[in-house]
Amino acid sequence: MDIRPEFEPPYYELAAMKLNEGEAREAFEVLQQAREHFSDQFILEFYSGLAMSALRRYEPSLGFLRQAESIAEKQEPERLTGFFYFRVGSVLERLGKFKEAEVEFLKCLDKAPDDATTLNYLGYMWAEQGVKLDQAYEWIMKAHEIEPESEAILDSMGWVLYQKGKPAEALPFLEKAKEKLTEPDPTILDHLADVYEALGETEKAEEAWKQSLEIEFNERVFKKWRILEDQGETKS
Repeated sequence: MDIRPEFEPPYYELAAMKLNEGEAREAFEVLQQAREHFSDQFILEFYSGLAMSALRRYEPSLGFLRQAESIAEKQEPERLTGFFYFRVGSVLERLGKFKEAEVEFLKCLDKAPDDATTLNYLGYMWAEQGVKLDQAYEWIMKAHEIEPESEAILDSMGWVLYQKGKPAEALPFLEKAKEKLTEPDPTILDHLADVYEALGETEKAEEAWKQSLEIEFNERVFKKWRILEDQGETKS
């Protein structure tokens, strides 16, 4: 890069390495160096979008990804793969733009109908909102058949069943998801606590919510845990 700053590939190779190593800020700095020399490059905009997403700066991430899409449509339409649309969809979901995210995930599935990650992501997004639960269950089940040992998909299976009013069926999926984790996950513990409470196992629910809060504080989880705590204190 120092010797031949006009030679593009090293910028993108270095940025990709930084992204893979979890160094998104450093990756973006490399891409900004590239931007001083080059423009209208799909990979420059795409990697910039990935870096911003990793930094949880979703609005600028979406801007870069849309610019990458515009360039690809004119120059390299083959760049618009299922993976690309998945990345756009996940950023839109993070921004709370669920209808727009759904469109992008469906584009991904049109290109890669057996992509378990996308099937699970879209199904879980619907389950979280409490909408299209039958379709969500169908697609999460398909993802589960493809990757039966994925803790994320096991969690989604449990959660969509709970949302469908079937906590007893949800329980084994969530307990298995918890068992498979190398480190406790606050979301899985929260879901497990919801199921325990629905089944009347309040002590287990209280303990699971407590564990979730010890990992990551969440106001919504705290309120649920506090209610059970208060009920226990009242009874005693």
